[in-house]
Amino acid sequence: SLSLLFSTNKIFPISGTPQKDVIIKSDAPDTLLLEKHADYIASYGSKKDDYEYCMSEYLRMSGIYWGLTVMDLMGQLDRMNREEILTFIKSCQHECGGISASIGHDPHLLYTLSAVQVNERLLLPRVLS
Repeated sequence: SLSLLFSTNKIFPISGTPQKDVIIKSDAPDTLLLEKHADYIASYGSKKDDYEYCMSEYLRMSGIYWGLTVMDLMGQLDRMNREEILTFIKSCQHECGGISASIGHDPHLLYTLSAVQVNERLLLPRVLS
């Protein structure tokens, strides 16, 4: 294949062969099992003693955002416990107004943004309906 690289107003042709890093066998599954994915995401966090759950505490707020986003895309947002999520967000809010990744962590702009996005995703459908 031939592509063009634009640099300092000059055009340089670059050629190369596309590389496949994975070969998918012809008998590999070709169906996306949305219900299985939704089941996994909806149940994530129900076992708070799981090693993975404990070790990902510092990612909790972002994980909630991504989990809600994918559940919304799959049309499964109603399976998420809105009140539990909103209560968790409130428990992560600090006096300064910032929000932390999880309870007992320091507030950070990234997790504050995630919390705002989660609130928008959870509360906006109620306002619009």
